[in-house]
Amino acid sequence: MRKDGGFTLIELAIVLAIIAILAAAAAPRFADLTGRAGDRAAEATAAATRSAYGIYLANNSQRPNCAQLFAQMDGVSVSGNTGTITSPNGSTTTLVCAQTGTPPVVTTVDICNNRAATYNNCGAAANRIRLNFQ
Repeated sequence: MRKDGGFTLIELAIVLAIIAILAAAAAPRFADLTGRAGDRAAEATAAATRSAYGIYLANNSQRPNCAQLFAQMDGVSVSGNTGTITSPNGSTTTLVCAQTGTPPVVTTVDICNNRAATYNNCGAAANRIRLNFQ
């Protein structure tokens, strides 16, 4: 018998099985990358929100309301007391501002990445960063 070269069916099956096992082991690590990136975006937005609050307070000697806070931040689309930041890749970070008093001043800002559910305007506590300004 003469062997013409190439691979037998069993050799191909073994190689495909090894590739499938490696892919199954690697998939969970890559599946969560976008979620972790969204978490980092929310953390960066939290830092920017704290800075905007501090800048407004330093410049005006009074605490801002939600509209004044969002006006201090670049790239925030505002609708009422909710702001949205859209990244170049299309993911969004939502800011939900609460204010109280006369005149109204910011009390809390919840920051959520686009993975958050629609509970409490922003998502479950595990999916948000809450900033308190009281």
